[in-house]
Amino acid sequence: MVAVLVILVGITIVAQSKNGTQNLARRTAILWAIAAAIGFFGSFASGQSAAALDAELPVIWFTRIAAILVIFPITLTMGNPLIPHGSHLSLLALMGLLDATALALVIYAGTQQLSVFTSVTASTFGLVTIVLAQVFLKELMTSKQWIGALLVFASVCILLI
Repeated sequence: MVAVLVILVGITIVAQSKNGTQNLARRTAILWAIAAAIGFFGSFASGQSAAALDAELPVIWFTRIAAILVIFPITLTMGNPLIPHGSHLSLLALMGLLDATALALVIYAGTQQLSVFTSVTASTFGLVTIVLAQVFLKELMTSKQWIGALLVFASVCILLI
């Protein structure tokens, strides 16, 4: 229980730290994060319910199709191109494969003992994204954010023990 609380504290530290983002961009990012959290919640909740009925695969397909149907009109209204450049297709395919694999693993984990920790550890997906952005895109992370990230990762390790 303490590890779960420390995970929440660590995520809060990372999320509240300033990184120079402008207010409008920050608000937009927060709205996208809320939308993503709701989408992940729906995927995990329906997936774990379906796993109890041995119907995981249809739910995974449904959640991926639903995501495309949600993103398509948003992309159209923003004026972004819908067809990626050819050089990006292999990277996008890898991202899709990793995403579907992660969703399947979270759904499967929900059928195991102590499945309550599945949703807690899955909620760290945003933190992993922040750390990867720092490593690969050289996004700035403050010392306070790194401390929060280390608290989260250490707590997840404790949950696994």
